[in-house]
Amino acid sequence: MNNIIILIWTIAAFIQESRGVTLTQPKVKTVQQGQTATIECHIDVGIYSNALAWYQQKPGEAPKLLIYYINTLQSGTPSRFSGSGTILETISGVQTEDTGEYYCQSEHLISVVQKPPSVRVTVTALIQLRDTAASHAKQSAVDSIIQKVSMTAESLNNDGVRGSLWIFLWHQAEQLF
Repeated sequence: MNNIIILIWTIAAFIQESRGVTLTQPKVKTVQQGQTATIECHIDVGIYSNALAWYQQKPGEAPKLLIYYINTLQSGTPSRFSGSGTILETISGVQTEDTGEYYCQSEHLISVVQKPPSVRVTVTALIQLRDTAASHAKQSAVDSIIQKVSMTAESLNNDGVRGSLWIFLWHQAEQLF
């Protein structure tokens, strides 16, 4: 019974603190190979965080971290990738090998007065970068479709040890192309 009260209180504190989760992504863009592609993924949970990251996933492979802490390139990430702002990724000189799925991720730590003392919230969105052929010219289309937005919140005790874990999943079947 006590755990249920804590869980309800934590959810209420999260909703009150964040006013819900808002994720905004751009409309579909098309860029030619060699041009600059800017992908924006704005996540608003009502609090600031610099724990913002971008991942790239190619078919049949595990997701690969590209950018973390807003603008720090992971070792091995080509210099044509950069990050800035709330969540903004820029690919200067798009190449066909940049085709794949891109995940933007934002992690937030919300402190509360009662136990559990804090809740870590992670919001992840999926953006696709596809290679298309049009008028004999290779183009990369940024299909900024929210296919899946997942928010994971885990409670941490005073020692930073993970407690209960709850996951929320939203699926958007509608596609923009």
